[in-house]
Amino acid sequence: MIQLWALIVGVGTYSTHSDCDLVGPTKDVDKVHKYLREKMNVPSSNIRVLKDEQANREEIISSFSSHLISNELIKWGDAILFHFSGHGSRAKAPKNWPVVEEERDADDDGGEDGDSEARRMLEIILPHDEGEQIIGSDRKVCGIPDRTLGVLLNKAARAHGHNITVVLDCCHSGHGTRLPNDDHGLVDGEEYRIRGIDPSKVAPLWEGVDYAILNDNAEEAGDGGSGRIHPSDLPASLRTAFTGSSAKSHILMAACSQKEEALDCRGGGLFTTYWLKALCDPDLHPRSYAEMMKYIKAAFERLAARNPDTKVKDQHPRCEGTSCDRLAFEETAVDKRLFTARVVDNGGLCAIDAGELHGIRSDTVFELFDLKSGSQARRELGSATATEVFPIACIARPLNSLEVSQTHIYALVSRWPYSLRFAVRNTQANSTLAQGLYGSLERRIQMEADGGSYHKERVEDANEADLVLEVGNRGVSLQRRDQYMRGLATRMPLVESKYVDEYFPEILDDFARFNYYLGHHNPVEPFASQVQVELHLLEEDSDCDFFGDSKLVEPMKLGKEIVFQNREATVVHSTSNGYAFVLRMDGAAPAPLYPHLTYFEPGTYQIENWYSPFEVDKPTLHPGTSLQIGGSPESERPFTFTVRECINEDLDTVFIKVWLLSSPTQMDFLDQDPVIGFDEYGRQIERRRGERSASSDEWSPSENRGGWDSITLKITVIGRN
Repeated sequence: MIQLWALIVGVGTYSTHSDCDLVGPTKDVDKVHKYLREKMNVPSSNIRVLKDEQANREEIISSFSSHLISNELIKWGDAILFHFSGHGSRAKAPKNWPVVEEERDADDDGGEDGDSEARRMLEIILPHDEGEQIIGSDRKVCGIPDRTLGVLLNKAARAHGHNITVVLDCCHSGHGTRLPNDDHGLVDGEEYRIRGIDPSKVAPLWEGVDYAILNDNAEEAGDGGSGRIHPSDLPASLRTAFTGSSAKSHILMAACSQKEEALDCRGGGLFTTYWLKALCDPDLHPRSYAEMMKYIKAAFERLAARNPDTKVKDQHPRCEGTSCDRLAFEETAVDKRLFTARVVDNGGLCAIDAGELHGIRSDTVFELFDLKSGSQARRELGSATATEVFPIACIARPLNSLEVSQTHIYALVSRWPYSLRFAVRNTQANSTLAQGLYGSLERRIQMEADGGSYHKERVEDANEADLVLEVGNRGVSLQRRDQYMRGLATRMPLVESKYVDEYFPEILDDFARFNYYLGHHNPVEPFASQVQVELHLLEEDSDCDFFGDSKLVEPMKLGKEIVFQNREATVVHSTSNGYAFVLRMDGAAPAPLYPHLTYFEPGTYQIENWYSPFEVDKPTLHPGTSLQIGGSPESERPFTFTVRECINEDLDTVFIKVWLLSSPTQMDFLDQDPVIGFDEYGRQIERRRGERSASSDEWSPSENRGGWDSITLKITVIGRN
């Protein structure tokens, strides 16, 4: 059973903003509390609720500290939930407070003292007593800024682990109630209001606000707890907002993006309503944060289609954090190499969502599991062998008949088709050190060979090898000889002597996998000739933050095109000469396509998914249209290419692979963490230990015969200062 601790805050009434009172936040609190008690069996003592007058600024912060940070009953890894429903806004950062975004308010005349610089804004949530005069002071109670919440969340993570969920059902822009008569309307016949207060109507953040909380963090900031800490002295992890996509301490489920508005209805906030529906839907599998957000966004799109003249179309919920693939309220990440399956033919067969594209063949063997709702605990159901393979799916025959009632089945490939031919050479045979290392490597290889090796084949002739392991005094260097990797600018990775026993021979499986999918293609090539791919720099725009969190409403302007010749191009990495790149695709195929973009890094053998259609069942490249990946509403963040450790110290090579599908499928099974070499900062990459990650409806094969194709692009990166 999941052990969970929650602080649920709902503010519908405000002491100084009575004209902006809301009806939904207290309903949100009641619904979330009911879900935790009845669906998750969370003890009432684990849940602290603050409503309206109870949810004043001091009580929210003190309850967070006492219930979620200093609570000695919380064990490491227990789930922690902070849920806030109410008004949000933005406030000018106090002097010297670090901010990420700088913005000029539309009605700002330049600021105090004629300062013409853009105003620096922080996101805030508003407690019940926001705006009240503080007794004995000329100040007023202000909102709780994102930096304060960020420090509190980091403290909770240090004390109890990173299994923390933050849900914010409020505006981030605060621009929702500029016009009192224009902040409400009807959605499905129900009146709604905006959960935001105009920044000009909220109390300012004074310079010393929350210094006590920041000073509690003095030891982590390097001060040792001996002196006062100014916000600008905080470490980078705490200076930025808690809403960043790189946050490691928690997962953020937010009702909308920055500069957007969250809607409030009589039954509760729209976002909270759909979030709870996602949590309760028995057909949502796996119930990860990423999958729940897809569910929520799809629900908002349907609602906007029914109510086209409302603000629903302008609210875009988001999920932020580095672990969005985690199951809800669990530390366990979804196993990306588990494929969904369904029982067909009365249990005699099963349909698996993996086919030719994924590397499945007619004799591929799967292990089947029953993945229980709300947990990743697996119950083994036996094995099954693929008998009929389609482009993105296959039919497999189980060794034992399956129960028709087993509707949530997952399949794990037990033997992949990729293999690697390798040779071993001792380049310093007269060296005692090299001889010892060579002997150690031979023993490791032989141990695996005795147990059976599916992905590796040793050859004696180095000319027949895809990879040659060259043993020397310093370690084992890699001489790459396959058609894609030989002759690359990227320097040959070196495995130092001390890592040989840890890395080999298992690391060769990662090399084999990398090479296989880099070269994997459809020999028929049904779409590649009908899609034109271009690489562009983004046009320089001093008013635009390429990598900000703001929601784009139209594509950014394209700058210089980087021309491909025979699918190869050269780019220059220089911060002084532009560094944000995007891909543009023009489609001429007769049917809509589902494009995916995968990044291959030869220097580390990393595979990373760079783009997939967010709604997997919606094509994004239609006949006669173009798609911009990066710097667009469909895919906001542009790409960057950096130079790692290379032969000439200023050259590197990477690959981008464009997958073109005529039917939807999941492609994140491809992801592979860096396994060798150095990162862009010159730090040694540490190999992760442990088990390798693997990612009674009727089923019609005709629906899964969609074609697939791929385009592999080689990019050489030149670094310049």
